[in-house]
Amino acid sequence: GSGGGGDCYWFQRMADHAFEGIESLQIVEVADLPDNACVVSVGMVGSLTALNEKPPSGAELTLAAKRLLRDVRSDRSIFVAGFECAGTNAFSALITGATSSIPVVDADAMGRGLSWLDQTKYDSAGVSICPFVLTDPSGHTVLYENFRGRDAERFIRDSAVLMGGWCACAGYLADRNQVARFAVIGTLSRAHEL
Repeated sequence: GSGGGGDCYWFQRMADHAFEGIESLQIVEVADLPDNACVVSVGMVGSLTALNEKPPSGAELTLAAKRLLRDVRSDRSIFVAGFECAGTNAFSALITGATSSIPVVDADAMGRGLSWLDQTKYDSAGVSICPFVLTDPSGHTVLYENFRGRDAERFIRDSAVLMGGWCACAGYLADRNQVARFAVIGTLSRAHEL
């Protein structure tokens, strides 16, 4: 990640811990997703200054994703992708995949540094951010079920402040067709090439 994403120190430490003892991570191309795919986007929302003052436990991203996926039908094939592939959030899907054994999709919802949660390609295409989960370093979880666009940003940012200034998040449950049409494809592989 580069440009405006802030210091990646804690997410790099989380990645080091997540990949300890893991020889490989399954990265899936969008074209190879099965018809019954359900892709959850994960990331961090809030202040990196707060993150440095209230360091992560390392479990926040996986807890958020697993809570979000609790109500997904059992016949769906589950995958994870990032909200963005920049700064700290460049690590988010990889950490979640490594700590949960959920395959990671080579795509994200923004393709650049994400300023607001409602500025994703999914939101502009009408894909709902909800259900949406926030998890803080203390294990507190908030589930949002019904809002869109700017309202989502307002509620989520307020919650992040109340939860200590930053949270892990999971949302934008997307099917194969939505990912193929609206996600920014190949961001992980392009980052790897760079």
